[in-house]
Amino acid sequence: MVHFDFTVFLYSMYVAFAYSCLAFGALAFRQISDSLLTKEFSTGEELFSLSNPTSTYLIVVYCFLFTIFAIASVVQTEPIMVLYVAALAFCVNILQVVIRGRYQRHTIHRYGIIFRYIYFGEVFFIQYLQVETLRFQSELFWISIQITLKNESKIYVTKIRPKDLDKVVDIFKRYSSAEIIIENS
Repeated sequence: MVHFDFTVFLYSMYVAFAYSCLAFGALAFRQISDSLLTKEFSTGEELFSLSNPTSTYLIVVYCFLFTIFAIASVVQTEPIMVLYVAALAFCVNILQVVIRGRYQRHTIHRYGIIFRYIYFGEVFFIQYLQVETLRFQSELFWISIQITLKNESKIYVTKIRPKDLDKVVDIFKRYSSAEIIIENS
């Protein structure tokens, strides 16, 4: 039996609105700071961008959590505001991750790649001439890329969609002398 209390829902919407103001303000701040960081690099023209699969995983998890809290909030005989707020907060998080995933794409440029991660503050640029090894490994839904740089022990890892594999390999063959290893394809 479904018990929906409109008054508690309105109060919950007010709290969720305050939360969304904070969340989207932080989102805008992060986008502006990332844009300022990327202007430091001389990257050349942008050839194309790669979606970040982490955003897809997060959206699925947040949708699942939203469903749990939404069902829990309407099956209670006595309305609990925390459950309503949690469900609405996950709605805000879903929208925030969708927007952030659109902003935080890895972009492939004429002289290198700009990496942007959704939940890490790092924005960094890798020039094609610095890349020593490029290893592609198939996973369940994505292809993992491990980039090893010359004279560095750090390995950069990212994921791409399988349909982007040919474009990325073609760009690296054209602009880089890196060793390209494709596994499990």
